[in-house]
Amino acid sequence: MLVVLAAVGGLQQSTVPGLPVVPGVTLWSLPLIVWVRDIAMAATVGFILIGGVLAPRPDTRSGRLASGSALVWLGALVAQAVLTVSEVLALPLSSAVNTALIWPLLTQTTVGTVILLQCSLVAAVALLGWVILGRVTGSILLAACLIAAFLPGFTGHAGVVEGHAGATVSLGLHIVAASVWVGGLLAVVDYSHRNAKAAQLVLRRFSAVALVCVVILGESGLVNAATRLDGVSPLLTSTYGAVLLAKIAVLCALIGVGLRQRSQLRASDDTDLGLIDEKSRGLGREWRASPALA
Repeated sequence: MLVVLAAVGGLQQSTVPGLPVVPGVTLWSLPLIVWVRDIAMAATVGFILIGGVLAPRPDTRSGRLASGSALVWLGALVAQAVLTVSEVLALPLSSAVNTALIWPLLTQTTVGTVILLQCSLVAAVALLGWVILGRVTGSILLAACLIAAFLPGFTGHAGVVEGHAGATVSLGLHIVAASVWVGGLLAVVDYSHRNAKAAQLVLRRFSAVALVCVVILGESGLVNAATRLDGVSPLLTSTYGAVLLAKIAVLCALIGVGLRQRSQLRASDDTDLGLIDEKSRGLGREWRASPALA
């Protein structure tokens, strides 16, 4: 991520005579904090989805992991607010840690309002996920997480241009789908290592969810790309087009891996069913051949 940002000039200080310069540490720290926020967001969504909704019975460890991820998410949001003040006002971090500057950002700007709403939702998830994660509470917490994950869609390029409500919604759905897919994979791996007997059921359920996420991810990505690109030629001539093509290639590779895993899972299920059927036939032959059982 940092290599891509550096290549497109996103980490270079812009010097304009008469205007203050954004500190270099802010230029590097802000994308890193956003990355940590997104990973923690995906992990929180995934652990609640698997442990509270898709698992045969509520999983306590998944609830604790979701709570821990939510705390990291909350800390990243707080750091994002401070770094945003430092970036917008070109202040050193020591001066940006000032409630007189942070509060106006949270209450008078779209970015700040989104951060404030996310903090409220994520704090509730961190508390309730640790205390209890039942079927009902798991669904409620999952809804809260998905809303919090959707909100950054209002702060992207689609959210600051009038008449792009459709692009704003698609960007929010794009983030939600990515969070469910990536976080769900992480949670499935953790759950399967601890619950081998229920792993197959959870994998099948999540496989269906992942398929929906892939469709939403692809469609919403195309909608958002259409708002940024004027025709097909910018795909080959612009930096944004190059990044988009790279993302499409990675997505196609991930879809291929997912399809292969899905086919292996089905083959494993067929093998298990065959073994069960063979054992049943064997027991039937033993029952008929045994005078005592007969």
